[in-house]
Amino acid sequence: MGNERELEAQLFNRQIDLVLMEGLLENESLVKVPVSSEPMSVLAAPSHPLASVASITVPEMMEYPLLLREPGSLIRQLIDSAFLFYSVTASPVWTSTSSHALLTGAEKGFGITILPKILAKDSIRLGRLVELPVEAFNLSCTSHVMFLQDKYQTFAFQSLVNVILFSE
Repeated sequence: MGNERELEAQLFNRQIDLVLMEGLLENESLVKVPVSSEPMSVLAAPSHPLASVASITVPEMMEYPLLLREPGSLIRQLIDSAFLFYSVTASPVWTSTSSHALLTGAEKGFGITILPKILAKDSIRLGRLVELPVEAFNLSCTSHVMFLQDKYQTFAFQSLVNVILFSE
């Protein structure tokens, strides 16, 4: 699996038929169908100094190490855009293409990560991560299924898209 730019190139080179991903590829040659929208969570280990605070601000959060997705990823673009509102810039100590690696790093106490809440639900339920209550920092990440407008749609392709769109 690659980052968003690599996946887009694979679509246009017809190496893959469709992409199901968080975010959206901005290209007019693609059919883009929203599948789901997930709230993003600011996450840290229960031992983190901010874990017991009732509420924090974005500038307060920025004083601690951040573990974020790689530059150019759609999740990172969403986070960086939100930070612009607060006139702050992210300088993560870790970047990764793997959300799992970021969750593990946060669980181990290496810093704060920001990811779709659904990815962290088991870690939160098991007490390995907590959500930090950041004031007025409400982000959502919408997943889309995307394919080329001129894609020949076999019955199998249409069935797959329907499974993606209509499964719970």
